[in-house]
Amino acid sequence: MASQQPQESTNASLFSNFEDQTREEIINELISQGPGLFNRMPQYAAGLYWLADINCLEAMTVSPQKRRQAFELTKILGGLDLAGILGGKAQFPSENTEAKPPLDKSRKTSVTTEVEKRDGNKCVLTKLPQPTLEFARIVQHKIHGKPAPREMWYLLRIFWGGQAEQWEKDLVDHKTGLVNTEQICNMLTLEPQAAAYWDEGVTGFRPISMNDDGTSLTLEYVTLFSNDKSGLGKRTDIIRLEDFPRRFSKEYIDELLRRDDEIPTLDRSNFPDIRFIKSGYIFTITTDDPVKRPLPSMNLLGARWIFTRIAAMQGRGEDE
Repeated sequence: MASQQPQESTNASLFSNFEDQTREEIINELISQGPGLFNRMPQYAAGLYWLADINCLEAMTVSPQKRRQAFELTKILGGLDLAGILGGKAQFPSENTEAKPPLDKSRKTSVTTEVEKRDGNKCVLTKLPQPTLEFARIVQHKIHGKPAPREMWYLLRIFWGGQAEQWEKDLVDHKTGLVNTEQICNMLTLEPQAAAYWDEGVTGFRPISMNDDGTSLTLEYVTLFSNDKSGLGKRTDIIRLEDFPRRFSKEYIDELLRRDDEIPTLDRSNFPDIRFIKSGYIFTITTDDPVKRPLPSMNLLGARWIFTRIAAMQGRGEDE
């Protein structure tokens, strides 16, 4: 089942890392220790630092080896759009170019049947019932059954430490070493419009809290902005690390939102207390059986939230 309560629209959570004075001080310390490393770097790499775990950032200031490893890995994985893969539309590079049919997100399996039961046969966000529902993946199906590059997990651990270890534990089958997206804890039921917004990376779900017995999960629906309208250039454009957040001044964002007439807003007249679902909307997902029908993983939701934001801020890909 899902319950909702309205909250005033806000973009604070989207840019909160840029307002963290401690994070800014640590990044300034990193820059002072290695100006040659951080004066010129691609936008996609700068995004990793600004949204990294703050303890991992601090560890880089006391370990030249970690600092150098982080920098070198971002260069090695430059062709792998990490944020796009984990939070947007990008694909893992593959030697197999054979076209595959698109995933039918309404198709029932034993896993999706339990997801549907958990979510009360309704969209967890809008309460819209069947038949127009999809089983949306937190980590998208496009990487299911594929081995994640070893360097990718190494980089994730450098920037997110124990969080990254939990992501790998929840996502990778320890027997096969392959990514498994077809799990109850990686799915939630959404109506097609809400699912499309999430898959395209123009909206996100910020995980807020889960209760102790794993029966209730609270999320925030947040509107992002699309790369083709943000004026941020390409993800490979070179900037200084300290300049990454300066592109998002309050005046810039206000103007961006004013001129963008396609900011996603879900219009739901069937709500008794609210007609529009806008950015900042709080909603809750519950389960009657946290073992058989576990809630969406807080770990994976956290990863998706991080990389959806990086994907939105890093600029467009070469082919966009």
